[in-house]
Amino acid sequence: MNKENDQKTSPLKADAPLLLHLELTNSWSSKEETQLLMQHADATKRGTITRDILIPAEMTLHQLHYAIQRLFGWQNSHLRAFRLDEKDYLRLTQVRVRPWSKLVGVLFRGIGTDLDDQFWDDDYLDGNIKNWLKKKYTGPVVDGSYTEDFEIAQVSIRELIQRFPVIDVKESFHDYYERVKDLTVRPEESSKTIRTAPILDLTIAELETAILFDSSFDELLERLTVKTVLGTKNQRLADFDELTQTFDDRVPRPVTKNLIYNYDFGDNWIVEITRHANINTLPEQDNLNEDWLYEAMAIVNAKRKPVCINKKGGYVMDDVGGMGGFASFLATIHQSPDAAERQELRAWATAMGWSNRKIDLAKML
Repeated sequence: MNKENDQKTSPLKADAPLLLHLELTNSWSSKEETQLLMQHADATKRGTITRDILIPAEMTLHQLHYAIQRLFGWQNSHLRAFRLDEKDYLRLTQVRVRPWSKLVGVLFRGIGTDLDDQFWDDDYLDGNIKNWLKKKYTGPVVDGSYTEDFEIAQVSIRELIQRFPVIDVKESFHDYYERVKDLTVRPEESSKTIRTAPILDLTIAELETAILFDSSFDELLERLTVKTVLGTKNQRLADFDELTQTFDDRVPRPVTKNLIYNYDFGDNWIVEITRHANINTLPEQDNLNEDWLYEAMAIVNAKRKPVCINKKGGYVMDDVGGMGGFASFLATIHQSPDAAERQELRAWATAMGWSNRKIDLAKML
């Protein structure tokens, strides 16, 4: 990038748009699948698909979810969750129930979240889904979710403790299997009780083994702003004491430098989100247009909508089987000798909203 212009190399101001890098990860694909993704989906050398976007400083995780859906070609048809980077989740909770419970309503959702409330504005019925998505991530923040309220989230913890003050801690399925795999006659009990303890003295894994929950303990509140949760590379992160000593249930400073977006827990799409401190930390790419970058800043400030300023890779789709399944799809439509198979699969993908046409940055969001 041209670094001679001081205006174009200065850090973004505190109230300026946030500059995010989103990477649709590819942890499990083979070398052959990665090559297919590079050849037919313009993926990176790691087989990942990336987006760099500018977002309004007040944008919430809830709004960002809808923007991510459109950026990567999904249609909001599966469950999703935002999560902390694993090391930050461990740092803040020690993966134990007591410290985690104190962060419920501050960072994390409570127990037994009402799914109807959690997805209160997933009200798409028909018409152009891209236009519907756009309405969800553009403009002022609208929060109609009551279960993300601090007090209501904390009530869910108190009710859990009242109902299960003491828990029988069971061995894990792995430990059970290892114990019985060589036995000719298996014991009657499916797993044995290791110990009995107050619920707040358990690890989260022990609690999950003892009781079946509808959601996981690490799901972030979507009312939180991206700026609140996600810090830049050089920012100091909030620690447990800072988070629990606030009296207005606000997060005093960012808590992670690598935010995780998990979509469709079956296909298990993972988007890793990082935040640039200034435009000079954007990757050096030949197709990065500085004039478009500053035009995009003006659009974000004027219209309070996110704008994509850079991308690598095309769209994926729902129900294709993750990155490995997407690579298999690409192999079929480009390499299968069966013309009918190629046509049938393309027709299905089109019905799922997929397109392999060149993407214009200005029209991505």
